[in-house]
Amino acid sequence: MTRALSQQFLNSTVRLLSAAIHDEVRAKPAPSWREFELRRELISCILGSQVRHEIAAGLASQLELAGLLDDCWWGRTPFPEFGGHVLEVLSGRHWKAHRFPNNSAAHLVKVRDALSETPLLSRIFCGERACVLREHLVETIAGVGPKQASMFLRNIGYSYELAVLDTHVLRFMLVQELLPADDYRMVYASDYERIESVLSEYAHGVGYPVGLVDLAIWSTMQAAKDLGL
Repeated sequence: MTRALSQQFLNSTVRLLSAAIHDEVRAKPAPSWREFELRRELISCILGSQVRHEIAAGLASQLELAGLLDDCWWGRTPFPEFGGHVLEVLSGRHWKAHRFPNNSAAHLVKVRDALSETPLLSRIFCGERACVLREHLVETIAGVGPKQASMFLRNIGYSYELAVLDTHVLRFMLVQELLPADDYRMVYASDYERIESVLSEYAHGVGYPVGLVDLAIWSTMQAAKDLGL
């Protein structure tokens, strides 16, 4: 497949899939979240840093099965043993191992400490603009970067106006020549926001929020990779 045909094929697929995802999201009832469910979703997003989605979701499920996401661990009472129990799960004792078990366990200890002071329900449903709330999550919760915060806010239905810039999405942007090959690295939050603005402009042309379009891109590029395209 030539580069031009590849660009056209991927672009057409993303447009069709964006419409389908938009219709699916609109058909869903408005979510009603409990603290436990928000906690589980955030941890799944944190564990997904540089790890396949399936592994991150599976490890979050293993933490849940081990009872480590239960409210009793996440109150103001300190639990020095919490990190050791989390590390045991992330090291693959019960299932597959995380790519960075020690760092991720240390992050989750800090997440527990942050959320014991201010739970997610108190942080999120306060009417803040999505970009402001994302910045707050990044600044106050260890292990949460712009990508993880954007994914979390999208997955809970808070906002679809933020982009989740993972490797599949960046590869699509390079193939479509939305970004030059030497201009996709994200070291600072400003780098993320700059690339996000480019994708938002593309999403505007597609006709749907960037948070839905990047999900369509992710699915398209994942399928293309699995097919060897």
